[in-house]
Amino acid sequence: MQYQLVLRLPSDAFDDFDQIVTLETALVEGLGNLGMLENHDVGSDECRIVFLTPDPVRAFSESKAVLERERLLDTVVALYRPVGTKEYAILWPRNGDIASADA
Repeated sequence: MQYQLVLRLPSDAFDDFDQIVTLETALVEGLGNLGMLENHDVGSDECRIVFLTPDPVRAFSESKAVLERERLLDTVVALYRPVGTKEYAILWPRNGDIASADA
């Protein structure tokens, strides 16, 4: 089964778009064959980076080192859902809630 792993970050965590691209590149390299970049969406208040992966928990675990190195771990919200479904489960921060489909 394939899952979407969504990393939501505040847009003000980045000085410019190049920092987002650099982060995406580091995340893709860190995931290796465990996931692939599906898309990203940068708005005025939020940046979303979306990966496809067969194991979202492990993929986020692998991503944590990159996020920590970039000092973004405290600002990220990580969610996942099976492809084709609407509701996301929250991986990080650890609270176990379900997020709405507009994640």
